[in-house]
Amino acid sequence: MTECNKEIHLAFPQGPCFGVKRSIEICEKLLKKHDAVYCIHPLVHNEVVMQDLQKQGLILEPHLENIPDNCWVILSAHGTSKDVVAELKNKGCHIVDAVCPLVLFVHKKAKETVISAGKVNIVGDPKHQEVVALLSDLPNDSYILAGENGKAIDPRFPTVFQSTTDPRVLQDLRNEGFSVVDTICFATKGRQKALDELIENCDALVVLGSSTSANTKHLAIKAQEAHKKVLLTLDLLQIEQFVQKISCVGIIAGASTPLYVVYDAYDRIVSAYEKICDYRSS
Repeated sequence: MTECNKEIHLAFPQGPCFGVKRSIEICEKLLKKHDAVYCIHPLVHNEVVMQDLQKQGLILEPHLENIPDNCWVILSAHGTSKDVVAELKNKGCHIVDAVCPLVLFVHKKAKETVISAGKVNIVGDPKHQEVVALLSDLPNDSYILAGENGKAIDPRFPTVFQSTTDPRVLQDLRNEGFSVVDTICFATKGRQKALDELIENCDALVVLGSSTSANTKHLAIKAQEAHKKVLLTLDLLQIEQFVQKISCVGIIAGASTPLYVVYDAYDRIVSAYEKICDYRSS
């Protein structure tokens, strides 16, 4: 009989973060009151969540000209540009803002820094909705886009961070003597810390989430940099195929991935491992 040793490690915390839960709850309450609710940008960056909300009546319409006048519109958890909000108001839309309070904290600190220092460095992805919304909230020529790794920082000014930035970026800048304002959210920090434990104990990692999610993407990148096999997905079939030749796998989810997806992934891996071990013992 061939020995069959398989291990599954679950990260903690799992499930949606505070900001995601809050945005989804606001949206679901709105959908119970109105037949149709529009959103310009995905409420959260997770296809599973968006598909569920769309089944409940949420309509994702990225083109402002296609948004009906006087309709109900919910704004993204990541924030929305001021010009977009102004256009929605001009159309007479009923606007409900589901932005995460921790995203607004970044706005607050960036504006305070501009007032006190004249300009602010912003570390983040300039194409991400959170950063796009942040820039619209600041005066022109009052910020420096420093990139996701902070390589373009102007050392004369303090730095704020997209809320889902890899905490290692902040720590590296702090170690180099730059003035930093910690605006990275606790959900990002908690998952990065949990990832460290999985990297230490596992051969490979399943990262549950969307490739469009910044915090999820950073988890996968960090694991890859640690020379671990990594699968970033929401597809259970891909997960089952991925673990076939892996003895010890870790499971971690991005901050917008529903808890039931974590449970389903765990069950699928258990089932795959049971089949492998049954085959080896036969």
